[in-house]
Amino acid sequence: METTPSSELVTSYHEAGHVVACHVQGGSSQIECVSVRPDETNAGRTFAEAPWTVYGEDDDWLSKEIVALFAGWAAASLIVSEEEAAEGCGGDDEQAAAWLAKLPTGAEQRLREQAKVLTVEHRTIIERISRELMDHESLDDAEIDICFEIEAGEATERDLAVYRAHRLHLVRLGP
Repeated sequence: METTPSSELVTSYHEAGHVVACHVQGGSSQIECVSVRPDETNAGRTFAEAPWTVYGEDDDWLSKEIVALFAGWAAASLIVSEEEAAEGCGGDDEQAAAWLAKLPTGAEQRLREQAKVLTVEHRTIIERISRELMDHESLDDAEIDICFEIEAGEATERDLAVYRAHRLHLVRLGP
C-alpha cells in the first residue's frame, strides 16, 4: 500500500521552495524567516522584506517574485501530484495573478516552468530546509544561510546547532 506524505511535510516543502527560489535567484525578496506553524489562514508562511522598496517593480523583479511564488507549488510537486500541491497555493496564486497582469501574455507558463526547473535543480537544499522546518517549525534568516552553507560544504551541522544554542541563550536572558 502506498502512503502519501503528511500535510505538514507538503507544507514544509512548499515553504522551502519559496525560500530557495528567493535565495538562489538574487534580486528578489530577502527572506527574514519561514514557518510551518499554522495560523488561522495559512498552513505555513514565508516572511520577506518589502522588496519593491529596494528593487522597484520592473519586469525582471516581477518575474523573479512570481517564480518564487510558483516555487512553493513546484517544490510540493516533488512529493505529491501537481494537483495536490496546488491545493495550498491560493494566496500565492492571487499575488502571482496580480503581478502577471503587468507582464506580457503567456508569462505564466514560462515562469511556472522556471519554478519547476529551479526546484529540481535545488532539490537537496529544499529537502534540507524542509527537514529543518519539520524539526523546528521555523527558521530565521541566519539559520537559512547556514543551511545553504552546509549544502555548499562551508559549514557543518555543529555550526547550526551552536547558532541555535546561542540564540536560545539570548532569548532566555531577555532584553
